[in-house]
Amino acid sequence: MKSDNKEQPKIKGYLLGQVQPEDLAPLEEQLLTDTAFYEEVLIGEDELIDSYLSGELTESEGKQFESHFMLAPERQQKLRFAKALKRYMAVAEPLSQYSDVIDLGSSEDPFELVEPPPKKAPVVSFLPFKNPLVSYSLLAAVVLIVGGVTWVIFWNL
Repeated sequence: MKSDNKEQPKIKGYLLGQVQPEDLAPLEEQLLTDTAFYEEVLIGEDELIDSYLSGELTESEGKQFESHFMLAPERQQKLRFAKALKRYMAVAEPLSQYSDVIDLGSSEDPFELVEPPPKKAPVVSFLPFKNPLVSYSLLAAVVLIVGGVTWVIFWNL
């Protein structure tokens, strides 16, 4: 997702640690109070990771990316995920190669042919109540009564 926000250069500088100390406090305050700005920062993180992986960052930006941006464990995880996704996309075959499996040109909906799996009947489906809470409560009461009667008979013999 590419953002066309005018603040993207400022966000990129913030993420790479290039913001002057006097500009840092207002920027972080805006980050905490403005939801739209926070979302733009998240988009900026993703774009920065994509730029790093595709080699679009300058040498100095790459060093700042590695030394400043990658300090947060969440960002390290995002980078690992992006690398894995990029590797997968490089080896994955395009969907067009599988078009012979499903005839996309036919008038029938290919998903119409697939029947959903049958629903499992609840354990207490033999009871006449539609509410599972009532059914399970009744079942528990019956088990307690049968257990209590059995216990009384066993101890009185």
